[in-house]
Amino acid sequence: GGLVEPPLAFVEGDRSLPPAGQIAAIRQQLVERIGLGSDDLCGEFEVRFKDEQGVGSAVLREWMDIVAREAFLHPQQRLLRSYDRHQTFWPDPAAPFCNPQWQMDFEALGRLLGLALWQSCTLDLPLHP
Repeated sequence: GGLVEPPLAFVEGDRSLPPAGQIAAIRQQLVERIGLGSDDLCGEFEVRFKDEQGVGSAVLREWMDIVAREAFLHPQQRLLRSYDRHQTFWPDPAAPFCNPQWQMDFEALGRLLGLALWQSCTLDLPLHP
């Protein structure tokens, strides 16, 4: 048999999006089964920022940090909440009541954490131990 190419997951990140736009972009990836929503996150995962040329592991790490901070830590999303002045974050118990897309958002968060582990990256996402 021939060599099988690893699957490619591609994301075009946009630094200019507000937090609501970042989470909307992540939700769209899950719906379209691209980027974080790809069937296989263990292959190549490429990120480029809109109107920028850079690509590679540093760009991937930067995108993951932006998504973690803007999409998941922003209080408006009602996904994670801090009880110790933003030192650590817990799942927000009000998420099912305040965020109609909480299940999709937590799935995306889990996929982001899994991708970070797979890529051996640390995230700017201080979850409570």
